[in-house]
Amino acid sequence: MKSISPVLFALLLLTGCVSVKIESSRDAGFQKDIQKIFIVAVASRENTELYRSAMTELQLRFRERNIQTEFCLISELDLGAQKEACGKNLDAFHPDVVMEIGVGAFSNGWRSTGPTYGPNGFSGGSSSYSETTKIVGGLRDAESQKEAWKETLCV
Repeated sequence: MKSISPVLFALLLLTGCVSVKIESSRDAGFQKDIQKIFIVAVASRENTELYRSAMTELQLRFRERNIQTEFCLISELDLGAQKEACGKNLDAFHPDVVMEIGVGAFSNGWRSTGPTYGPNGFSGGSSSYSETTKIVGGLRDAESQKEAWKETLCV
């Protein structure tokens, strides 16, 4: 199986993140020769264009490796029409694997280190505003629906 971790790392770089935690799991028994990949991305309104440009680049890299791809972008606010269209395209394409990329969770808020005390009493503390995004990527066998690979980037 060809590595797709660099692709997810490229998506991470495009988001301009400072700190990252990566969790990855791979089915060691999955040894399929991949010729066709159907890519499904779930995006918010704010990052639709980012996903489109990243997917164009991803498809180019796969094409360089003689792997055929189809791409489907679904808005996180979709009421079903986009998912239905993607399902029809998936059925018509007959891929070896389906790659799923999307924002899994998002949280933001103030983080405080709390007050600190020194030899002279209260010496202050600090707080900062931070955002956490969880980008989830996965690869599953199109025939058996079995998960072959999953990666979570906590940014």
